[in-house]
Amino acid sequence: DGFQRLRFLARQVPSVGYRCYPLRPLPRPPAAPEPTGTTVLETPHHRIELDPESGGIRSWIDRRSGRQWISTNSPWRFNQHLYVTGADALPNRLVQYSTVSPEPALTVHGASGGKLLGVLRHSWGWVARMECTNLHHPRIETLLVLRDDSPVVELVNRLEKVAVRTKEAAYFAFPFQTSSPRFRYATQNGFVDPARDLLPGACREWFCIQDWLAVDPEDGCMLWSPTEAPLVTLGDIARGRWPREFGSRPGTVFSYIMANYTPEGYRADQGGSFTFRYRLQPADVFDPLAAHRFGAEALTPLEVNEITRNDRIGPGIGPLSATAGSFLELEPAHAGLVTWKPAEDGNGTIVRLVEVAGQTGQCRVTSPLLRDGLGDRCTAVEDPLPRRAADRTVSPFGIVTFRAR
Repeated sequence: DGFQRLRFLARQVPSVGYRCYPLRPLPRPPAAPEPTGTTVLETPHHRIELDPESGGIRSWIDRRSGRQWISTNSPWRFNQHLYVTGADALPNRLVQYSTVSPEPALTVHGASGGKLLGVLRHSWGWVARMECTNLHHPRIETLLVLRDDSPVVELVNRLEKVAVRTKEAAYFAFPFQTSSPRFRYATQNGFVDPARDLLPGACREWFCIQDWLAVDPEDGCMLWSPTEAPLVTLGDIARGRWPREFGSRPGTVFSYIMANYTPEGYRADQGGSFTFRYRLQPADVFDPLAAHRFGAEALTPLEVNEITRNDRIGPGIGPLSATAGSFLELEPAHAGLVTWKPAEDGNGTIVRLVEVAGQTGQCRVTSPLLRDGLGDRCTAVEDPLPRRAADRTVSPFGIVTFRAR
């Protein structure tokens, strides 16, 4: 009714910055995407074969290395929805956190009965849609997006769930092809290898990740980032085994999206409409800096605004580029921006950085909005540190806070 929906691909938007796009009429409408019935999607980076019956992916070939990323031995397809029943009979060690109670006899129901809703070939890549069902899940829709100019694979799962109060759990399975994987996952200011870094008595049944997880097989590395579901199990679903050691596990990542096993912190029933998004990207080797950037981008989507002639940055700033620019540029490259906020006492702004690659570096910030760049070093609660005011060093995995004006 008088409005048009504009959809376009924004490339190379500067971090903590912007890129502007003028809107103007085209001499003719753009070419419509080409609908196809294929289940094999190829880009310069990947060759992916869909499995509409399960709503998952059957095969994923890295065209650069020739590597098959999906396990051929797993009973589950890649990104297949799993629904787990069977923990109602008590006592059992999954519900009661007991190592002397019996292990419950769980049943895993894999999504099935699926169909291909459509595959569109755009000028920039592929968009495929599938739909399937599972127990108490009348509809599970999967959207797969592949860009020709990017190695990132995007998955969007939208599901409808019936509320039930029997014991249940739900997952999306990601079985990677590897015989001896090494896992690492992001924490608040670093990363953890669960096979080496956990203290005695730590939970090894499931893990809460910050914004990325890396599966590091014998050759290569896969970065995996969930948006809505930070809990994962590695190698198997949660069964209440409570292992004392991480041990050797298959390379399957289970995104642990729902459970009502215990009353502490869980809803008795979980019904309604839900969305779970995932981004994946293969790499040659594990690089903590690349993993940090990948996770930050996955969890911080772009925001869209219309710029009008009345919009102003503020007095004394000077002109900004009409095309693109960054409001804050950081050094060293292996430091990530955690916080940029107004100071609690109103005197300037607070810039907080975290080192993400395990290196020592000297901090430097430039910005058209800051007169003097980084100012005095301060504590996390913004109290001054006069004796360290000139210290710009950030230690490996360290956090530093500055007051900028």
